[in-house]
Parts: sequence; C-alpha cells; structure tokens
Amino acid sequence: MRRGSNPEKLKENTLKKYYHRIIVIIHIPNQEEDYYKDQLPVLQKCLDGLFATINRSTSVVTIIDNNSCQEVKNLLDLYQDKIEKLVRLRENLGKVAPILNEVRGIFEPFVTFMDSDVLLFEGWEKAVINIFQKYKYAGVVAPLPCPNLAFYNNSAVFVKNFLFGRLGYDKVVDDKDCKLYLKGFNSDYLLNRANRQYDWKEKSYFFKNDSCVIIGAGHFVATYRTKLFHKYNNQPEYKFKGGYEDEFLDKISDKQGFYRLSTAKTYAYHMGNVLDNFITNTFSRSNDDYVDVEVLKQASSFSVKNNFHPYKLVDFLFRVVKKVYKL
Repeated sequence: MRRGSNPEKLKENTLKKYYHRIIVIIHIPNQEEDYYKDQLPVLQKCLDGLFATINRSTSVVTIIDNNSCQEVKNLLDLYQDKIEKLVRLRENLGKVAPILNEVRGIFEPFVTFMDSDVLLFEGWEKAVINIFQKYKYAGVVAPLPCPNLAFYNNSAVFVKNFLFGRLGYDKVVDDKDCKLYLKGFNSDYLLNRANRQYDWKEKSYFFKNDSCVIIGAGHFVATYRTKLFHKYNNQPEYKFKGGYEDEFLDKISDKQGFYRLSTAKTYAYHMGNVLDNFITNTFSRSNDDYVDVEVLKQASSFSVKNNFHPYKLVDFLFRVVKKVYKL
C-alpha cells in the first residue's frame, strides 16, 4: 500500500535548457587484440578534449558504451560528473541504431555525433554554430575542412547555388590543414581527384562571399540540426551493414534540401587507434571564446520550409549539372 504523497511531486524545479548535445559512441571490447590494445589512452584524450572545449552551460554530453570492456567502464566512471547521460548496452549494436535511439528523443536543436577517436580543438563549437547561424539551409557542419566530400549527399547546395554563381572553386584550405586531414587517416590519397586538373588540396568549393565555409562534410565528427531526424522513423534491420551511415545519417540532410558544410580551418583531428607523439603537444589552435548563447538561440530559431522539388528530381538535376560543367 502507499503511505502519504511522493514529496517530489510538490517540487517545481525548472528544467535547464540546453542547445547542443554531443553523442559519443564507444566500442572497445578488449585490450588484447592488436586493433584495440592502444585505444584506451586515445579514448581518454578524446574525452579530455571534448570536455575542455565545449560550453557546459549550453551543451551536454551523451556517452554510448557499446558493450566495451571493464577498463573502459572504469575510465568512464572518472567522468561521471561531466557526462549528462551514460548509456551502457549489453551487446554491441553497431553505430547507427544506438545513435538513432538517442537522437530521436532529445530536445536540443543541435546534435553532434563523434567517434571515440576524435580530438577536438579550442573554438570548434563556436566555429560550427556560427555557420549554422549564417546559413539557414546548413543542415550538417563538420569542424574540419572536407573538400573531397563536396558532392557527397550534397545535391541541394549545388542545384540551389552553382547555376546562380554563388559558389567559388579555388584554393581556400591551408596546406597545413590538408596535411593534418591526411595524417589523421594515414592516407595520401583522400584529397586526390581522378581525371581533374586540380586535386582537393589545390581547389575547393566554397560560398563566394565566405571562404571560411567549405562545401562538404564527413561523418566521423559532424553537427546536425536535430529536426532533420524528426521526419523519419525508419529502423535499421541489422547491427552492421554497409551504407547504413549513408542511409540513416548522411542522406537525410540532402533529402530535405539542406546543405552539408565544413569549416575551412581544422578544429578536429582523427587520432585513429594509436596515440602517437604528434598529438601530445600540438592542438590548442586559438583562444576563441565559447559559443555564445545568443548565437545558439538565433541559429536554432530558423524555421525553414523546403521549397525544393522532390529529392529524386533534385539529385538528377545535380548529376546533370555535374556532368555538363565537369565539376
């Protein structure tokens, strides 16, 4: 039986409002296999960088522990006063399904997905939100230049801007940023362009009036308008399947007429699964202030209706433009 009334019902404490949620998904099942054995210090570096660079009065962090080993659980316990929500799964459910479970139930107007091997630099949050504030059709913004992904799920930005002369194609990304991008993925080929005169290190697509914004974004770390996910309720059938990130995370922006963009400067580095000496001393880029709450409010207040034709038609027009103008 019940005795008395629940005293919590008498309290009228207001809920704190946040504007930005960062979701980090972690899967380190053991420390014995060669691929995983050095990932614990990488994860610690990732979390230290994250909590040092966000404005904790406007931003909160969700950690998804995708059935990691006990050492990871012990490490996460050290950050319990900084983590707003910790999700611990009994089995590895992959990346897409756990992210969708979280993002479809949050209130914050902006959400960042990031892998657990990303190092964030000072000023990343401000640089990203400033782009959302300037461009009402910005749907996804990455905190590092991704010129090689200009055409990836980005038909809307070209159909709406290229034929009207709003896009430039020139050298706007510094060589140092290009080298950092390639080093993070341990590849010399990601910025090459087959059958084109210039590679992505030499020329990028950008808005003509703003060379600080690059056309293109990846998905190992990127910030989304949360409302992009409100339109879809489809559910993955499998834990792992090729193309799932494309289908459930990357394509939804373009399908609704929004753009995938990135910063021209590097505010994030892909550490991979080995913490090398290169990343121990390098990464305070600037003394930028935290993102301003008024900018966050303004950036999240845009109410944009998609005036595009159906997505398949827009995508077809983009392919025609790309072929005719040899983009």
